[in-house]
Amino acid sequence: MLTKPEHPIAWVMLMYELADAREHLTALIDQMTAEGAIDEIDFGSQLGHVFAHLNRAWHGRDDPLLDDVPEDLHAERSRFPDDLSPVG
Repeated sequence: MLTKPEHPIAWVMLMYELADAREHLTALIDQMTAEGAIDEIDFGSQLGHVFAHLNRAWHGRDDPLLDDVPEDLHAERSRFPDDLSPVG
């Protein structure tokens, strides 16, 4: 797992992915609260965006080069992890 002292730039990128996921999830909750409903396509699209940020955080958690991910790996890291089981 990355640590801030050992890999400060990669740490910032990891935190960015988590913060961006939180920002988009908060916006989704605010939108749904205000409107009282949401179109299923919009809901799926917005959740997919949140998941992409969370997935990139998960896939990059051990990568000290997280700040310089090649474009061809971006899609791979955005996919849902196959090494993480939902809990709850």
